[in-house]
Amino acid sequence: MITAIKNSTLTELQVKTLNIREKELNYWSTTFQTMASQSALLAGFCYGGLSMEIDSKVPGLIQFGYLATTTGGMAFGLLCITIAALVSYFLIPLSDYSVLVWHAGSWACLERWRRCQLNAQGS
Repeated sequence: MITAIKNSTLTELQVKTLNIREKELNYWSTTFQTMASQSALLAGFCYGGLSMEIDSKVPGLIQFGYLATTTGGMAFGLLCITIAALVSYFLIPLSDYSVLVWHAGSWACLERWRRCQLNAQGS
């Protein structure tokens, strides 16, 4: 009987741990999706700034600074989009696999608990 209670407690703990890991995975997935969408928006604004015609009355140094800053902003935005996409496509599915392994462990623990209860009832 004590073994059945112990197995039941362990199963409940594994299920709670699994729920926490699932919430953490959803949090990071949402974070990277938000980061990618905001970076895409800012990169679009930078592209719009680069496509504007600059007046010839503006000094060359200021033109260079403007173009360099806008190009740098667009480059970092695209870098952020690339990193977020790579994490979303490659690392988060690996985490899903680890969650599935936890599910399998929880089912194995539930099966052990069921067998212990059957043995306790048979005694």
